[in-house]
Amino acid sequence: MRDSGFTEYLTGALAFDGKTIDDASKWTEEDLKSITYSGAMNWSRSDTKTAFESLMGDASNASIKWVYAEDDELAMGILEALQGGGIADATKTTFLGNKPFITGCGGLNELYEVLRGNSYQDIAGQLGGLMSVTYSPSMIQLAVQDMVDYLDGQQVQQDHVIACENVTSANVADFKAFN
Repeated sequence: MRDSGFTEYLTGALAFDGKTIDDASKWTEEDLKSITYSGAMNWSRSDTKTAFESLMGDASNASIKWVYAEDDELAMGILEALQGGGIADATKTTFLGNKPFITGCGGLNELYEVLRGNSYQDIAGQLGGLMSVTYSPSMIQLAVQDMVDYLDGQQVQQDHVIACENVTSANVADFKAFN
């Protein structure tokens, strides 16, 4: 199961970096079941916008509080959907009234501009939180070097941990975005 480590951490059954989630933050089975929608967005902002509008086409989905987009480009598609007219106003009001959290990753300058307060503030101001998770280009460099070493017959370390950071409006100035 691709998400087993994630769900085990959220329920307190698995430690990360030597720590488990505190009791007050642990998820229940009901919380885990509330994660109801996942789809392939083809790394496309427009596909994500369309999919999110479709998801919100069922007003019962307006109670969703956490949205994880696998890339900042996809998170921007969600912001575009929320700013546009493809979601019923009542559903949008309910969704934003729940103060949802939207997380992307990658460091897209356009999302960093939202975090800096320069765009989409009418939407971002109604969210419970918006963030981007960094991932270092050194991850790719390390993977390529491991492959070269392996092909050269060398022993390769099995696990590498490269820290990621959450970029929010509070610390966005500390991070360099890309276009």
